[in-house]
Amino acid sequence: PFPARPTPKVVMANGKIVQEWQAPEEALAMANPVKDHPDAVAKGREWYLQRCADCHGKQGKGNGWLSKGVFKPPTNLASQMVQANSDGELYWKITNGRSPMPASRIRFTDEQRWEIVRYLRTFKP
Repeated sequence: PFPARPTPKVVMANGKIVQEWQAPEEALAMANPVKDHPDAVAKGREWYLQRCADCHGKQGKGNGWLSKGVFKPPTNLASQMVQANSDGELYWKITNGRSPMPASRIRFTDEQRWEIVRYLRTFKP
């Protein structure tokens, strides 16, 4: 794999990390319905490795094998910037995507996207 992507500089405003890609306010309060499911992390890992790891890397560091071929490098999901998102914000971003990352509302069910969020939480900075 390629070297991990650098961690973006963290900028604070009103006690919150300022995001380059901000989810809408309503996403902030969305609760993860699979948060306490014992197998959610394992299932999330399975879905992540199928569709996300090629760009974001197996450890979420933005260094997957496809990361060199895109005009905008994949985000380091283990960064403080990403981990500062609420579960709802991460779910919204996975669901809607932002070029070059495709929207995943069709490729994954609602539950699978929430399971991916649970798995992303294992990528602590």
